[in-house]
Amino acid sequence: ARLRESVERSHRWMARSLQQHLMQRQGQAMYAVVHGGVDKELRTHSAHLLSSLPFDGMAIGGSLGADRAEMLDLVSFVT
Repeated sequence: ARLRESVERSHRWMARSLQQHLMQRQGQAMYAVVHGGVDKELRTHSAHLLSSLPFDGMAIGGSLGADRAEMLDLVSFVT
């Protein structure tokens, strides 16, 4: 529940930031950051929600796991 609340808070912040950015682009790009820790359901939710908004690109953020194997599994899943 705590991770989900954190992801939703990040989504609200990114949406507000995007609105401001779109009013004053100034030649800059803005990227969304997919969150959700190692929870693949939350990562999927985050990616779907953020890809529906007019960001210039996407990035993977937050915790990517406890070790290299977990990180590679998560990166493979998200991409």
